[in-house]
Amino acid sequence: MTDPRPRSITIVGWLFVAIGTVSLPGAWLHGRPGGWTDIAVATLSGLVALGGGIGSLRGRPWARWTVLLWLAFHVVLSSLHAFGPGLFHGALLLAIGYVLFRPPVLAYFRGGAG
Repeated sequence: MTDPRPRSITIVGWLFVAIGTVSLPGAWLHGRPGGWTDIAVATLSGLVALGGGIGSLRGRPWARWTVLLWLAFHVVLSSLHAFGPGLFHGALLLAIGYVLFRPPVLAYFRGGAG
């Protein structure tokens, strides 16, 4: 039996489920300056966020790395556009990274089936 899910993982998991769910239709409904390439990247990004959120809720060890890599990608991407969004995503990366690697959370992810 796995450890009960920490509340912080419930919050992060559902946050990424929401991000992925909301961004998928947005990838198709809003015009993209790069055309199909941008639509494909935005769709993949939404699917990765959704998968990371679902995996986190299920205690899958790969999911926390997926969430962190997704955020790191957004730090780089948003930093290319403007300082403010890059700073925001960087702070979010640090905060969520802290949440995902605290000892109670590590115990939860160790119990998940990779």
